[in-house]
Amino acid sequence: MRLSRGMMLSAGVGLLALSLPMAAGAKTQTLPASFQGNWYGYVSATTEGKTTTHSIAKVHLTGNKLNYGIYTSTKANLKSRTWIASFKVPAQLTKKVNSKTKRVTYRLGSKLADANFATLSLTKLKVGTKKVTALREKIDGVGSVYLFRQPTKSHRWDNTLDLENLLADY
Repeated sequence: MRLSRGMMLSAGVGLLALSLPMAAGAKTQTLPASFQGNWYGYVSATTEGKTTTHSIAKVHLTGNKLNYGIYTSTKANLKSRTWIASFKVPAQLTKKVNSKTKRVTYRLGSKLADANFATLSLTKLKVGTKKVTALREKIDGVGSVYLFRQPTKSHRWDNTLDLENLLADY
């Protein structure tokens, strides 16, 4: 049951990216190099017998595209991933700068419709004993997830996202 929940969660985030619109008339931006590239999120883990299966999301960000892949792995170090599904989304980004803190965030939307659905920002998180840079994706009405440059078993998505709200429209 946990494996299917993790797959549903991963697919739900991908479907959300495909279906939600972007605000009309917004100035589009391209992501800076520090945001672009491959990012990995730890979705869930399921144990059946002695085998634990980990669900992983791989997000590849470019200036105007979001490639979202769902993978599984039975290895504890999340190596040798098996591909399950993927989505390619033409994305539009709008830059937002907080006037007090000067912190830069990007609102992510889809070119297929007309509204924003997530906010992207870089942050430092403690993973194990060291701080690493993470991409925080705050999904409107659902919650926040963290993505890392390397696959890591930290900040599980199924513990932070409300799956029922995410898949309510599907």
